Amino acid sequence: MKQLLLPLIFASMALVASAGEIAIKFIGQRPDTMVYNAISYAERVAGVTSVDWRRVPLTADSVVIKVDDSELMQLTAWELDLEQYMLFALIGPGERIEAVVRDGNFRKASLSGTPFQAELNKYSEARREFEESEAYTSLERDDRIMASYNFSIDYVRAHRDEDVGVWTLQFMPVAMASTLVDSIGEDARTGFLQPLYEKIRSNVMQFRKTNDIKKRNREHGMAPDFTLKDLDGQSVSLSDYRGGWVILDFWATWCKWCIKGFPDLMKFADEFSGRCTVIGLSVDAHNETWKQYMETHPSNHVEVWVDATDLTDSNPHRSYAVEALPTKFLIAPDGTIALYEEGEDPEFLIRVRELINKK
Repeated sequence: MKQLLLPLIFASMALVASAGEIAIKFIGQRPDTMVYNAISYAERVAGVTSVDWRRVPLTADSVVIKVDDSELMQLTAWELDLEQYMLFALIGPGERIEAVVRDGNFRKASLSGTPFQAELNKYSEARREFEESEAYTSLERDDRIMASYNFSIDYVRAHRDEDVGVWTLQFMPVAMASTLVDSIGEDARTGFLQPLYEKIRSNVMQFRKTNDIKKRNREHGMAPDFTLKDLDGQSVSLSDYRGGWVILDFWATWCKWCIKGFPDLMKFADEFSGRCTVIGLSVDAHNETWKQYMETHPSNHVEVWVDATDLTDSNPHRSYAVEALPTKFLIAPDGTIALYEEGEDPEFLIRVRELINKK
């Protein structure tokens, strides 16, 4: 009997758990109508958007909004037709936030009532003092940007065991976040903002992986194999051309610099026919876009299409860490990357000719 009783007690406690809520008080001018939106914070971090906007007629100087009682929620509220001036709050199960809106300015609402909001208020005050300091205002624009990043770095280091440390981390370029994400304390990693931490860490891991691939590209590492379909639906693999020189040209129909380089690339393909194979890899989002372009712009070299929905390492767009178009690679007969070039550079084909003619 005792084994059954304890779960029943906890179940009954869960049933009576209070929903999170925000109490908004208006001082001075008050809008006639406000709009609010509440969405799971985990979903919001994952990129999910919500259009479940709810209008609330304001007939008094205060209003209470209840949100989901099972998870952390992101709530935004604003005056109807003034969406850019939003009040923003994170509310956990059973938590209550007190908000004061003066003269209808939702964006500058003062919030209090939860441990995280208290941390966030301290962060906001510290940043305000920093940005109003003479040491900051006397800097040139570019120096201000770096000073702002340095402020964030110092703040994360000083609050690495708190949720606000994770919060601050999201405003940094991923390269800077990469130097700090591993130092975040366990309580902060698994705490209030765990979904945000995991998202940041995922971005950092992809950034590190991309850097490793680019290092391989620069240092003449092995070129990953791939298999894609050509215009006739036939399979084309890089390994089919092992023993000869290969140029990989990543391009798209919307890339004007890619198109600009095509005449020189086609001239090269004719000149080195039998010695070097040129493979164009279209990264257009839609297969039909690529096919329609090729019907009116025939090529004298191999053309294949890269499926952007393939999120595995068999996708050469990922396995070669292509981040700019055009990007070209010269693959040596032994399968190593002999040259690697981001952007359209006429010098690339000059260097290719020199390498091939040396052999």
